[in-house]
Amino acid sequence: MYRRGGSLVFVDGDRVAVMERNSPAYVESYLAALKLVLVACNVKYKYRPEELQYLLEDSGPAVLVINEDFLPTVELIAAQCPQLEMVVVIGPSARAAPPVHGLRGPPCPRTVRPRCHPTRSAPTSAGSKVDGSLTLLGRGSGVINTGGEKVIPEEVENVIHDQPGVADCVVVGAPDARYGQVIAALIEFHPGRSGSLNDIAHQCSARLANYKKPRHLFVVDKIPRKDNGKMEYVRAREIVAERLQQLTPSA
Repeated sequence: MYRRGGSLVFVDGDRVAVMERNSPAYVESYLAALKLVLVACNVKYKYRPEELQYLLEDSGPAVLVINEDFLPTVELIAAQCPQLEMVVVIGPSARAAPPVHGLRGPPCPRTVRPRCHPTRSAPTSAGSKVDGSLTLLGRGSGVINTGGEKVIPEEVENVIHDQPGVADCVVVGAPDARYGQVIAALIEFHPGRSGSLNDIAHQCSARLANYKKPRHLFVVDKIPRKDNGKMEYVRAREIVAERLQQLTPSA
């Protein structure tokens, strides 16, 4: 990305961070990035300010697309992220503003101009094919198929996160002889605070369809995450398998 006059010009491979709930706007932001041959970086909307700052510094996006509900979090760390050229706000007060001016200044003019060599076909990447079709990558492989019903883990995680004392959680599929998979959750509580698994199970029953309810809830000291904050799903599944093995009576 570079500036031309008062405009921002995108070039192939520039990074754009997207901080939005699971919503049509989230999908549209990713599709727009792929179409412009940009690299979209997912930002979990539940990140604390220091976590958000670390991710932005580590991934290096020049533009951050956010839901206006998350502006207060971004405003706390914008000054510490000099690589951010623009923050695009999604919502009733949608706008694009330079983050160095408190995110609330006048709109910053911008030009989106992806470049492609005139003698070559359109660039390809993990998310696009030469025929123009798109392949969306992400947690699609994490969707849980239980008895023929599809469950998006984030929907269950959001309910668990809302419960008092919960610091972090991850939802994965656990093998089941009858349904193929059932919902299992690992839960980390805030230090010095204990929560009730019964209360969590009750809230899940009240707010989720029956097939989406976790069949297994396990408390862990720490949810497995990498240094950059991304979830280690393989390790999470291993922990669930180990806990289930402990529940199986010895022969």
